Amino acid sequence: MDNQFQTLRNNGCLVDSDSHPLSSTYFGQLFKDQAYYWNLIPTPAPTKIIESGDGLEALFLCSEFHSEGSSEKSILEKMAAAMKLSESEFEMMEFSNESLENDSKNLKSEIFELIASNRPKVIITFGATMTSFILDKQERLSRIHGKFFPKIFKGHEASVVPVFHPGFLMINPNMKRSAWMDLQKVMGFIGKVKS
Repeated sequence: MDNQFQTLRNNGCLVDSDSHPLSSTYFGQLFKDQAYYWNLIPTPAPTKIIESGDGLEALFLCSEFHSEGSSEKSILEKMAAAMKLSESEFEMMEFSNESLENDSKNLKSEIFELIASNRPKVIITFGATMTSFILDKQERLSRIHGKFFPKIFKGHEASVVPVFHPGFLMINPNMKRSAWMDLQKVMGFIGKVKS
C-alpha cells in the first residue's frame, strides 16, 4: 500500500499538506497518520479523433469543379500523389461556389468545425473563392498563392496555403509549374521533402 501512495504522490495526483483544510480530517491507519487530499487541478483529457481524418497532414478545400467530368478531381488526386500523401494523410472536399459566395455563417461554422476535428497541419485552398471564404479577405490569388497564412479554427491552428484551382490550371497549363512550386513548399512544411 505504501508503494501505491508513493506512486500517486510522485505522479502529482496525491498531495501531502499540513496547511490544507482537509488535512486534519482524514487521519487514519491507511494513510500512516498523514493527511492526503486529491489534487483537483483540471487536466485536459487527451484528444483522440476517431473519424476518417485522424492525423491529416493536409486538407484540400476546393470550390466546385467547372467541368462535369472528373478531370479536375483527377488533377487534385495527382497533386496529392505527387506530394507523397497517402490516402490516410489527406482529405479532399468540394463546395459549391453559390454556397461560398453567399457567405453562409452556418457553412463557415461547419467547415471550421470540420477543420478543428480533423486537425490538419496545413489546409490547401484551391481557387480564389475558397481562399477568400477561409481567410475572410478578398485578395488576388496571383499575389498570395503559395504563401502560408496561420489561422485558428475553433481552437486548432493550421496554416492555410492558397493554390490555383485545378480548372484554372486546365485552362492555363503554363501555371502548373507555379502550382507545383507552391505544393513543394507545403511538402517541405509537412516534412515530405527537405525544404
